[in-house]
Amino acid sequence: MNLYTAIDQYMTLKRSLGAVFSAETRILRMFGRTVGDISLEEISPESCHTFCRGKGPPTLWWERKHYVIQQFFAFIASRGHLTSSPFVAKAPKISRSFEPYIYSHDELTRLLNATAILENGRSPLQHLIFRVLILVLYVTGLRPGEGLRLRCCDVDLGDQVLAIWDTKFFKSRFVPIGHQLSRVLGSYRTERLRLPMPEGPRSAFFPSPTGHSIKLKWLERIFARLRDEAGVHRLSSLHSLFRFISGKVPELVEQATQIQAIPPRRTVTPTMDYLDKHEVDALLAVPDRGRLQGCRDHALLLFLYNSGARASEAAATSIGDLTLQMTSPAVRLLGKGRKIRRCPLWHHTANILRDLLGPRIDGPAGAPVFLNVRGQPITRYGIHDLVVRTAAKAAMSIPSILTKQVSPHTIRHTTAVHLLRAGVDINTIRAWLGHVSLATTNRYAQIDLEMKAAALEACAIRETDTGKDSNTPLWTQDTELLAFLTSL
Repeated sequence: MNLYTAIDQYMTLKRSLGAVFSAETRILRMFGRTVGDISLEEISPESCHTFCRGKGPPTLWWERKHYVIQQFFAFIASRGHLTSSPFVAKAPKISRSFEPYIYSHDELTRLLNATAILENGRSPLQHLIFRVLILVLYVTGLRPGEGLRLRCCDVDLGDQVLAIWDTKFFKSRFVPIGHQLSRVLGSYRTERLRLPMPEGPRSAFFPSPTGHSIKLKWLERIFARLRDEAGVHRLSSLHSLFRFISGKVPELVEQATQIQAIPPRRTVTPTMDYLDKHEVDALLAVPDRGRLQGCRDHALLLFLYNSGARASEAAATSIGDLTLQMTSPAVRLLGKGRKIRRCPLWHHTANILRDLLGPRIDGPAGAPVFLNVRGQPITRYGIHDLVVRTAAKAAMSIPSILTKQVSPHTIRHTTAVHLLRAGVDINTIRAWLGHVSLATTNRYAQIDLEMKAAALEACAIRETDTGKDSNTPLWTQDTELLAFLTSL
């Protein structure tokens, strides 16, 4: 029997047993090209060793080739095509460098937030795609390749399951998902439809800009960028571990303290962008209020600036959450941690919202306030696109907006800074924005350049009058004192 025929038989057997066998197939094909389609009896141990050994020090790929070729000849010998295997060399010993890493909840949050760096004009949904993909991998425990192979038709939000087809050993399974992830995927699917669908419902659920599946190597490169941006490193986990050890094993307190004293890698903290009053006015002036969509855009931007609401809070606002009476208009917001807060609204904002709702104001209390162009509830991703699109148009008249990364959260920062400038105390701003800690709100006092300039002006050194020597004692300028001294 020749080598090529034996390789085909071996691959057929392995695949019939359910093995994917893709990498092994590549190795066997390479071995066949290297040795040639010769008789099995003509294969020498030296040719096998030369193929596996390669050049340089032993590597994992060398070990993998050694194992595949060894198993192949064991199969050939068991079928009686050879009396003994020509490959008897021992496999090289390669040290394993892989160590599993368990991400903390805080690190996962930072990873998800770091996807904002992926936002760009050429791929406006790239940051959203990778954010939802990482969230799906975390919640469901899918392998990265399984997540990338998901198709639009595999996501059943009605039954709340994901269909995973032809995975390892050609197995398929259904993965259940919860209500929260279903809502996230529902909002994401709406945005996904804006990208190309080259294969219709069988198109990739997490696509590249062309609509095709994302490659695993691209995901690995993006994930490495997100790790660096989020500052996720093993040192924080070691600190947490040895903090626990120091409390449980007193004799190791000294070593644990030394390890906890190792400083983390220094990272650059980005500045927090906010808009000045004239920039906000330019933003609100962009929508064409003569059109229905322009009225919606203006009302939504004004609502974000007035209430300081997060994009998700604005998207979830229903008609029943609004109190539009002229005495004390307000809105009820459901924020992080399912905490409810009430924010006052300007009378002007209340009038704009009343005009936007029209006859819908007397409709169901659970109906959403803000709708998209298809009459469906707007998503936080739609709000984000609206703000980015409006900021780009406003920058044509106010170029300073181009120097800032404007998003719905930028408007939230703007509300806080403007409240602080107006003299509102920091604790009231904390309750207004729904912050748990006062330290979070104190950031706004640190970034406001106008307040810093006013503080600097208050303690500035005043210049002396022109033409007078600043080193001359003050008593020499007192004429009455000089006259008295002269009379002595």
